[in-house]
Amino acid sequence: MTQTVSFKQKLRQCLTTFKWELRNCSGALLINTILASVAVIMTFTICLVFGFSAATDSWKNSTSLDYDSVLTSIRFFQLFATYMVFALNVVFTIIYTIRVYSYLHNKRKADMYCALPISRRTFFVAKTISAYILSTVPTMFFFSVIALISVCFGQPLVNEVSSVYLNLFVGAIACISFYGLLAVCCGTTINSVLAFVAINFAYVGAAWFIKGTIMSFLQGLPLMIYENSFIMKALNPLSAYGGGNIIYWLLFTAACLALGIFLVKKRRAECAQSSFAYWLPAYMVKVLVAFDAGMFLGSIFGAIGVFFVPFAGFMFGFVLGSVPAYVITHMILYRGVGKLFKTAIPLGGLVVAVAGVMFFLSFDLLGFNGYVPEPVDIKSAGVVSLNDCYFKNKYNAMQLGGMASDDYTDSKDIGSITTFHHGVVTSLNGADYNPYSNIWINMFTGSLTSLYNDGYVISYKLNNGFTVTRCYYESYSSEFKTDKIDGLLKSKDYFIRYSSLINANPDEVYSVNLGLVDEGDSWSSYYYRDYVNISADNTNPTEKADMQRLLEAYRKDFAEHGDTSSKDKLFRLQINYVSSSSGSKSSFMGELISMIPSMSSNGDSGFISEDFTETLKVMREMGVIDKNNQFIKTSEYYIK
Repeated sequence: MTQTVSFKQKLRQCLTTFKWELRNCSGALLINTILASVAVIMTFTICLVFGFSAATDSWKNSTSLDYDSVLTSIRFFQLFATYMVFALNVVFTIIYTIRVYSYLHNKRKADMYCALPISRRTFFVAKTISAYILSTVPTMFFFSVIALISVCFGQPLVNEVSSVYLNLFVGAIACISFYGLLAVCCGTTINSVLAFVAINFAYVGAAWFIKGTIMSFLQGLPLMIYENSFIMKALNPLSAYGGGNIIYWLLFTAACLALGIFLVKKRRAECAQSSFAYWLPAYMVKVLVAFDAGMFLGSIFGAIGVFFVPFAGFMFGFVLGSVPAYVITHMILYRGVGKLFKTAIPLGGLVVAVAGVMFFLSFDLLGFNGYVPEPVDIKSAGVVSLNDCYFKNKYNAMQLGGMASDDYTDSKDIGSITTFHHGVVTSLNGADYNPYSNIWINMFTGSLTSLYNDGYVISYKLNNGFTVTRCYYESYSSEFKTDKIDGLLKSKDYFIRYSSLINANPDEVYSVNLGLVDEGDSWSSYYYRDYVNISADNTNPTEKADMQRLLEAYRKDFAEHGDTSSKDKLFRLQINYVSSSSGSKSSFMGELISMIPSMSSNGDSGFISEDFTETLKVMREMGVIDKNNQFIKTSEYYIK
């Protein structure tokens, strides 16, 4: 007869289980609390001392307190203290999680817990929730203390610190749930830990190799799916701590928890201390490790041309790397070679699949690399130089191509772009090009963040409604001839659409320089006799407003008059700005560097002529120049 347990009784059972776990993990919890307390107090003390030291000329005579320096020190305190507590959380989450699920890997514990008046599923859920609480609640307490101290000093939480709260919660539950699922499938704690580590890191390595291979063989393909995509991190829950893809990680957590609950009910107690209760993690680990090792050697052998045929060299290297890796991983997980041949089918499938894909890519069977649309099939087109494009750090190549695809509708302009595109294809597909040699470089190259300084996004909107986008990078081995598109890239309309000087958000600009241009200077040949600097970092409350007025006036004049001729130039205007792109402050170092504008800045410049009447008017109102367009040396902005 099956006994029905009420929901209230299940809650009581869960609470009892949590009390057990709290007692079992009390030592680690106390150590975590002590270390986190010391870290917060130490960081606060050091930052505060440096902040007040910078704010006053002397501890004894603090007549002029620069409170902005104190606020800056509090921001540093937020970052350092938060990430120190964050790092401690990651370490102790591992300890809590391993301890919580260790009962699955000990026969005596498994038999004892199975004899308790609580179902396996309820017990597993209670253990998992206990791990969630032990991992997140203490850390959230210290985060609250850091936030309270900051608010008491009048400094709100910086964006990066605010996002850490959510990132920690999502990362912790994702990792705990994934490890819990592996613990159910594995028979020992060692195999659970090995599977967790191997899948996390081997999957990322496999994703990098796939990315590098695609970018090397399918030239110009804008890999938007790799820009902060869950595909790159799908089986790496440790990356959830870094933020992003929150919906995916919540679904991932729910799926792991549901599958773990389903499997733990069917798991036999005698599986404890055996290699595996379910074989899926073993296959995942062996296949991923074998793939990484095979790609490692295959890409090297393909690059150096073993057997004089890159594809043959790659396959030789892939087999040479993957087979031993598969065997060694099997021996580690199973403590020997038992069941090796019975479980070797995935290895054979892996080799066959890789051979088929690489053959397809090596010989470009679809003609992807040489494809350039015919002008008669093109409705509109666009081309963007990444060397001087404000939006390159804000959008991926696919988004930038979508922006540019409507730029030019004239048949002559479209013809110029297609001719340039043909030249790029010819340059990249030279007789000496070996895509295997670029796999390693492209592994770590983003769709717009490249090892190269220059590149181009080419986009077409076809008559059938489809949009074709390509993103090419220049290197020393492939320099593109741009004579066909120079007129487009230097046009007034292009400058207005893509230059930083015209499009940079005023809040991103932290300084503007104005310099006198010597007679006869060209755009690329100039020097300053003297200049004016307007900086938003200065204490003058009107300086930022003056800077914004100047930029607005310049943009209005440029929209009316465009670029200035060499003989008409009076002043050179240069802006320095920090791009507020979504990825610029996505990490501890990103936020830290953003506090020092000179380390994270970009720049752009243009010239001012007598036709720029609005700009010259604002400069006179600011007291920068006189009626003869000469700098007023008594101006607060003037620098000799």
